Amino acid sequence: MMALDLAGQRFGRLLALERSPSTDGRSMWLCRCDCGQQKVVRGTHLARGLIRSCTCLNTDLKKARQTRHGDTPWQQPRAAEYRIWRHIKSRCLNPNVHGYGRYGGAGITICDAWRDDYAAFLRDMGRRPSARHSIDRIDNARSYEPGNCRWATPEQQSRNRRCVKLNEAKATDIRAAVAAGASRKSQQLAHGVSKATIGLLLRGRIWKENTL
Repeated sequence: MMALDLAGQRFGRLLALERSPSTDGRSMWLCRCDCGQQKVVRGTHLARGLIRSCTCLNTDLKKARQTRHGDTPWQQPRAAEYRIWRHIKSRCLNPNVHGYGRYGGAGITICDAWRDDYAAFLRDMGRRPSARHSIDRIDNARSYEPGNCRWATPEQQSRNRRCVKLNEAKATDIRAAVAAGASRKSQQLAHGVSKATIGLLLRGRIWKENTL
């Protein structure tokens, strides 16, 4: 079978220039890529569309997928929002990381919309206003989700923790969780209340259970 003459034909980013010597009887072509690099490619691979660049196309496509949110892999180590998102996922989802007991182990998780989509997290939260701001859950009993998270300074987070108040529903939830085997520590962290408050609650000193 006569080999195809591909000279002058374009295949993706490759322009076939001339035949190249072959040691196994296969038709080989010297090609020039749009990026300027030259590459020897098997003729059948060109004709079937298996190779369309010198490798630069795959690199560019990978970069495009990774820059939907504006933080490339080279920028991510410097992007505070990306690091924060990764830390949230780790402490909520990975039992092997330090801090999991205070978050995932206490029932605090990250919403489905953010779990595997940094772009969605960044869209909902925006960039943090300054280096002093970190992510804060407005209601400490709820998870990381739109509407319950904000960028807050240490002072704002401290005020938020001091303002946590128990109510009858939370008191009931805590008693039920402990009765089912949950640790006092996990409930303390999940509801943002002190160790002393948990003790008073379980002893019936506050938010007494209704009895008939």
